Amino acid sequence: MKKFIPVIIIILIIIIVALVWQLNVKKETALEPSSVNNVDIGNAEEKKDLIRVFSPKPNDVIKSSLDIKGEARGNWFFEASFPIKLINTEGEEVPLSQGYIMTSANWMTTDFVPFEQTITFPLQKAGKGKLILMKDNPSGLSQNDDELVIPISFTN
Repeated sequence: MKKFIPVIIIILIIIIVALVWQLNVKKETALEPSSVNNVDIGNAEEKKDLIRVFSPKPNDVIKSSLDIKGEARGNWFFEASFPIKLINTEGEEVPLSQGYIMTSANWMTTDFVPFEQTITFPLQKAGKGKLILMKDNPSGLSQNDDELVIPISFTN
């Protein structure tokens, strides 16, 4: 019987290591919601309690004039607006006709506030890019920064 105790201990250690490894694999998979079937969907799922964009959706094909519609918690805004930027295929910021999204609703709340803005931008070559909606951060403190990233594609 004493000969079997080290064997049993080794088997138990192997089982424990296998279980821990399996749990870590599942945790890593759960933490990567930005990719479904190898398609980038941005970080909309993790930000849905702060900001929701109804248009454009991730991977929509866009062109100028772009209508952006959604809702965000009041604390995403400052003075009824928050900044946005558009990044092109080369990772360069695209000049926008409007670098902010405005709301006419009461933004001094923690509830969701609707927003709608049409932006225009210069013609881009076809390719992928990103629409980034940034939490307004008048304090300039990095711990108050936040952003929603929506992957898009440009068309001519």
